[in-house]
Amino acid sequence: IRIRLLAWAVAVVVLALLVTGFSLEAIFTRHLERRIGQELDTHLSQLVSGLRFDAGNRLSLAREPMDPRFTRIFGGLYWQVSDQTSDAQLRSRSLWDTELALPDDRLAPGDVHSHTIAGPEHGELLVHEVLVVLAAGNGDHRLRVSVAIDRAEIAALSTGFAWDLAAVLAILGLVLIIGLIIQVSLGLRPVRAV
Repeated sequence: IRIRLLAWAVAVVVLALLVTGFSLEAIFTRHLERRIGQELDTHLSQLVSGLRFDAGNRLSLAREPMDPRFTRIFGGLYWQVSDQTSDAQLRSRSLWDTELALPDDRLAPGDVHSHTIAGPEHGELLVHEVLVVLAAGNGDHRLRVSVAIDRAEIAALSTGFAWDLAAVLAILGLVLIIGLIIQVSLGLRPVRAV
């Protein structure tokens, strides 16, 4: 009886810890993507506020975002501004000789869209983009402003959390199993006496 009770108890504890582990990892990943989305939206705002047209109606950026990953070649964080009116384009140094292959969406001015696209070096990027209309000397220009992050960074953070969580759940499982062994032993003591 003791072995059967312990086997069932251990099976329930292991199952509960597995469900808990996978659930917490999924919740963490979703929260992480929301947080990174907020960071991308901040970069979008900085880019939009720095866009200018000079006297010759050439698009320029007054100041680039401060994150150093934008300046390292294939640094994992990228920005791109495409002028849909004049076909001019500005890009972060991190894109080097590539560009963001954005889907052919019909964006409404001011709406932020999110996509997953192929990126440099066979990576996968999470992209946030917005369409803004900016006045120039020769009329209004429609500018598609995009910021992207390599999903490998998100995956690395998620994997690190999963390993940390696995260690904590293993310790918790061990404590619960020891507690169950003690509980079953004490609970069956009267049966043994009989």
